[in-house]
Amino acid sequence: MTVEQVSSSLQSMNTQIPVALSPQSPWPGLAAYEEEAHDYFYGRKEEAAELLRMIRLSGLTMLYGKSGLGKTSLLQAGLYPLLRAEHFFPIHLRIDFRPSAPYPPLEQVLQKLLGALTGANADFPTPNENEGLWRYLHRRDLEIWSSDNYLLKPVLVFDQFEEIFSQGEHYPEQTKLTLNALADLIENRIPQELTIGDKHRQTLSALDLQAQRYRIVLSFREDFLPEIENWKEQAPSLLRNRLRLLPMFRERAIEAVKAAGAEVLAEGVAEPLVDFVGNLEASKLKSLPIIEPVLLSLCCYQLNQRRLPNHKIDIELLQQAGQDILQDFYHEALAGMPETVSEFIETHLIQGSRYRSSYPVDQALQDKFLTEEQLTRLTSQHRLLRIDQQLGINRIELIHDRLVGVVSQVRDERLKKLEIEKIRAKEKERQRQLALSTALEKQAAAEDLAAERLKATKRAQADAVRLRKQARQLQWALLSVLILAILAGYGFYNTQAEKKERKLAQRESISLRLVSESLDITNGLRPGGDERALLQLLAAKQITPNHRKVDAALIDLMNKRVTTDKIWNIGAAWFAITQVQDKTYVLALNNEGKCYFWDPSETWPNEPFLTLSDPNIAALAISNDSLQFAIADHNGEIQIWHRSTKSRVKTFKSLQPIFSISFSPNGQQLAIGSKGVIQLWDLTSGAMLHEITNSQDGAIRAIAFSSDGLEIVSGGEDKRLTVWNIQTGRAVGESIRGHSNTILSVAFSADGTQIVSSGEDKLLRLWDRQTGTQRIDSLRGHEGVITSVAFIENTQQIVSGSRDGTIRLWSTRDHPIIDTPLLGHEDMVTSVTYSPDGKKIVSGSDDKTLRLWNAWTAQPLGEPLQGHEGTLNGAVYSPDGLRIVSGASDGTLRFWDAQTGLPIGEPLKGHLEGVETVAYSPDGKLVASGSKDKTIRLWNAHTGKQEGEPLSGHEEMVRSVAFSPDGKVIVSGSYDHTLQRWEVPTGNKLGSPMEGHTEHVVSVAVSPDGQYIASGSKDKTIRLWDAQTGESINEPIQGHEARINSVAFSPDSQRIISGSHDMTLRLWDVKTGLPVGDPLSGHLGAVTSAVFSPDGSHILSGSVDKTLRLWMANTDWVDELCNKLTRNMSHAEWQEWVSPNIKYRKQCPNLPIYESNTLIGEPDKGFTEKGR
Repeated sequence: MTVEQVSSSLQSMNTQIPVALSPQSPWPGLAAYEEEAHDYFYGRKEEAAELLRMIRLSGLTMLYGKSGLGKTSLLQAGLYPLLRAEHFFPIHLRIDFRPSAPYPPLEQVLQKLLGALTGANADFPTPNENEGLWRYLHRRDLEIWSSDNYLLKPVLVFDQFEEIFSQGEHYPEQTKLTLNALADLIENRIPQELTIGDKHRQTLSALDLQAQRYRIVLSFREDFLPEIENWKEQAPSLLRNRLRLLPMFRERAIEAVKAAGAEVLAEGVAEPLVDFVGNLEASKLKSLPIIEPVLLSLCCYQLNQRRLPNHKIDIELLQQAGQDILQDFYHEALAGMPETVSEFIETHLIQGSRYRSSYPVDQALQDKFLTEEQLTRLTSQHRLLRIDQQLGINRIELIHDRLVGVVSQVRDERLKKLEIEKIRAKEKERQRQLALSTALEKQAAAEDLAAERLKATKRAQADAVRLRKQARQLQWALLSVLILAILAGYGFYNTQAEKKERKLAQRESISLRLVSESLDITNGLRPGGDERALLQLLAAKQITPNHRKVDAALIDLMNKRVTTDKIWNIGAAWFAITQVQDKTYVLALNNEGKCYFWDPSETWPNEPFLTLSDPNIAALAISNDSLQFAIADHNGEIQIWHRSTKSRVKTFKSLQPIFSISFSPNGQQLAIGSKGVIQLWDLTSGAMLHEITNSQDGAIRAIAFSSDGLEIVSGGEDKRLTVWNIQTGRAVGESIRGHSNTILSVAFSADGTQIVSSGEDKLLRLWDRQTGTQRIDSLRGHEGVITSVAFIENTQQIVSGSRDGTIRLWSTRDHPIIDTPLLGHEDMVTSVTYSPDGKKIVSGSDDKTLRLWNAWTAQPLGEPLQGHEGTLNGAVYSPDGLRIVSGASDGTLRFWDAQTGLPIGEPLKGHLEGVETVAYSPDGKLVASGSKDKTIRLWNAHTGKQEGEPLSGHEEMVRSVAFSPDGKVIVSGSYDHTLQRWEVPTGNKLGSPMEGHTEHVVSVAVSPDGQYIASGSKDKTIRLWDAQTGESINEPIQGHEARINSVAFSPDSQRIISGSHDMTLRLWDVKTGLPVGDPLSGHLGAVTSAVFSPDGSHILSGSVDKTLRLWMANTDWVDELCNKLTRNMSHAEWQEWVSPNIKYRKQCPNLPIYESNTLIGEPDKGFTEKGR
């Protein structure tokens, strides 16, 4: 079908196919009530009568109110019937005010007026050529007669008049001309152009200049009232005859619902339904419940759509509807649609986050944003969109302004997700390119080195020839023999040195290749799976033990797979998993029909317990007691087997295709997922008990019982999870949405509060049952689709089986997101710190703001904290976590509420120059600040008043301050190259300045056990000091290549983390002063701040690159990764993956070496001799 044909077929819709209301369907949802639906329009009788009164009295009437109050419905279904009864003729106008419109706005009005009169078979004079709207309405012969001989007075109703301002925002001159022309019409004023020249004066003589045989109504959103007020000089009539439409009050809303829904509402449900809508809005406005008619109509419409035939809307159905009807309405309308449709709506049908926009139908179809069938569904069936005809052009737009917020929120979430994915992809590509380029460089260097060594050998051989010739000329045989011996030794030495160098270069080249391949596998750029990626990296670690690039890759992979607890490479195609008390059991079935029953805590069984002759498998399930299992084939036959007897105990056949099966908790029933239907079968009788019908099309490919056997959760081709009440057969609450493709496996937690699911994208998603939101980020790692999942209770773990042949154990504990930078600041990050409970982060920046972050999700919490007029230099939480104090270059400190982000009180003033550092005392009673004015000041943390006199003594700015754990001592670091200890009660110096640094001291910290002070300096060193005596301990700690900006102790006082201008962080052992592991690289600018998390498990850093990053503080990387594996490489894999020229080395000392890479393929499941 061509675009022209499609456009023609849509032409019949005109603006929107009217909603056919009836006693069984009395609400239009978000669509406006049409004039024909006035019999179902209740609750606005007084407003409609008032509008009629105003129109009788004056040439202009204005109706305004907030979006969602039903202004269009009031006009069409409330006012228009009253107007027609008194022989007014209303013309509903939606004008295209854009300069690109084919006709000027008032020319559009004239055309619509004439079209409406023609459609009503009215008798009216035909306009003269080039006769505008004003002239036509003021003709002396203008009389409009109805078909039944009544004189009609046109009422020009400009609906959504605010669009003249939103559409004309960027074209002020054209908008001004339109407003002036409309003002002439409103004020019955002669247009200026008709008063100039003799020709126009003759035209005026033919007009009735005093008559105003028309009325004008302007309807607009209340938030555009200021723009209307600015127009009053041109149109003084705007100052009178206004009606402000208000939300409905509860009593009137209840009456309206009862009257409209008399045949579909159960007794007593109208009041709670109205209260539900009122509370929904009250939660947003933080005021008394008010009723928006549009929301009320939508809720009633949605509830009516969900009621079963011959049932009524009752309390149970209302409770199931949930709090997200608008969001559900939007998502339900787009269910099953390709992403291009939602992207089209989010991109082209809204402007920013406030306004609707529109898009030509023809162009949308031609650009393939959506198809004719999809457009028809969204306009006629779901009524998410409507088609508005503007100047003969069909344009698509959202059905109502209330949806703009929903659409903009979905759009912003999608764009944010895309941005995060881009950042991750960019980071992965950067790491891959770095590893690859390094590998190529090392390989080239190795080849150059080998070439140089070969040249050296040839030179040595040439020298040997020359010396031998000289030796033959000697007369002394003994001397000749000695010379030859020396030459032989020289040649041998060079050959051995060359071999050693070449061997080391070869190992490094292979090691870096393994790193590059492993990163590619992890990032999805190369097949292989996580097990291979881990083994290859660990092999690289064995080949080159102290290589920086290898260690960096180990850390990177550990970060990316922090949720993976264990991987077993089974080699099976089908899995069913259950838990009996504290034991987990796996039923594995390969393509040859061999069945294995296995407890992962024990060794793999030597033989299958059963072999099926014809493994035509469509679905597999195991009972909760692990004694029975069921196999369904593609022909609809189901076999029930008893595991211990290895016998088939029952066979029955379903007439429906089978896609999924699940045992009830007591093992007496079997649920079958079919196409749009769930069947429950009794296993004792083999009879089907009843069916649950899914309202959505598509196969149910995942199904599971709750632990109490009262509910079933299902998922499938409709991409959503639905919980069903088995007794009533009805859905419980709203479906959970989030999957972008077919769902293939699902399970309930034992307490029923969580659901785990997986789809064709091979990701596991963990859902909160009540809110329908994901609890943690999706779990990724499987290379094949996941066929079985189960919760491991009381361990916060999930186990999954996949078509990639592996079983994986996952951790569902909260883990910080550590492979993605935290983005949000617009300038360098100057300070970072954790809240005392470790759940939040606060950061300060040169962009003059503070930001709060969720430490686990890495997502910002609320808007930036603004108030300082200068750049932020420091911010810390109070010990109780309720407050934050910050210091800035504007010379002030500020307190903030850590929960709301709002400032507390006025800024603290006292410093003469910028504040460089702040610190809370351990008891939370004092705050210390250091400044460029060379002083330290103490402040009462509750009153904000300064305590005592400033602490003076430093000769340059005070860059850092820290309290001792007992709160009795303050340590300061200054640009005068010294540290100083101060007594808090007296403000006196404690001992002499601590000297040793040769450059500015930038950061100081006191160990939690109170024994040490650490300082970092521009001299690139860290120094340790005795906290009691102030004496320097050992030699300076060196390793950074540039100035040190930050030092901090671990909670156990055993380690120090430092951040440097060399863009790295380093861990140090406090007692030895030696580095722990290699530098942590990732920031693209200088590291300005670094701290440990309160539990010491992670490190947080901020940088000049405007980002924050999270790092794992654990350095036992090899052991950590080996704990995720269950085997070493086989010798065959070593030769294939690593090199046949390098001797095999166990990657994990405590793990076995199997001859096969899968447990099913391993004949004796024991250790090889070489692997012992």
